[in-house]
Amino acid sequence: MKKIECHFNEEESIKIYRYCAELSKDDEIKNQILEYENDVEELTKKYYKKEFFVDLSVMDKAKLGEDKKEVNKLYKDIFTKKLIIPTKYYDVILGNDGDTTCPICGCGKIKNLDHFFPKSKYQLLCVTPLNLIPTCIDCNYAKRDKIFEECSKIPLNPYFDDIKEKWLKCSIEIYKGTLITNFDVSDEVQNMLLYERCKSHMDIYKLNETFQNAVRNHIINSMWSYLQVYRSGSREGLEVYLNEALNSYNKIDENSWISSLYRSLLEKLDVFCNYISLQLQDQGFINVVENKSLGYSVNDIIT
Repeated sequence: MKKIECHFNEEESIKIYRYCAELSKDDEIKNQILEYENDVEELTKKYYKKEFFVDLSVMDKAKLGEDKKEVNKLYKDIFTKKLIIPTKYYDVILGNDGDTTCPICGCGKIKNLDHFFPKSKYQLLCVTPLNLIPTCIDCNYAKRDKIFEECSKIPLNPYFDDIKEKWLKCSIEIYKGTLITNFDVSDEVQNMLLYERCKSHMDIYKLNETFQNAVRNHIINSMWSYLQVYRSGSREGLEVYLNEALNSYNKIDENSWISSLYRSLLEKLDVFCNYISLQLQDQGFINVVENKSLGYSVNDIIT
């Protein structure tokens, strides 16, 4: 997950609720919405202080119940309508400083805003900027109206969480000529609360499946480069190539799926070299022979 910035401070975020309410054409609904203005101010301040990471109950005041759905109209009928608020709040958050890649998965394209605390339950947070995360369609759909029952189940939040340690790990194996990957939380994460939140993050957004699909596409698109490097420099050349790629991806995000993939490819370099050798054989470049120095043959690996 990649950290992103919120361009609205606490004071601006509080004013957004009133601004949207004032644009309501129905005076009765407008007055009903403005009745909660003080509550929104209190909740916004708690949000900016990240109090919910310690005590989820501080956000309970945002729950109005099913009979108060008119508050949610602020988001659907006003906040997202460009003709009403041209190029303002929605576009700024969705624009994500020009980065179109979903901060949650790192591979999908940003298409919408996800309510971190779902607006169906936490109505008073429906237009709070910190509660609106630019995401791709898949991540938004995977999470949907998920309610966090306890602090350890809160997924990572790209506005608040900037994790330095490598929490994402990738394992690889070759089965019947196919590179198979699996993504999970690293056992080296020492902080148990962080470990549980990372686990929840992976589960809620179904990221293992998303990352596996991304790897398949990346391997296909990169195969010609792998083949050319391996033909020219064999194992050593491929190791240099993978290290250079890893260094480049790490500069963007050490916990991205692609950084984790390349760390794993380097850790299992001999296995990956045999996989590349198989691809070369399929392409008609070389005849793959038993690798006696490693103690196994390519056929041993792929069957």
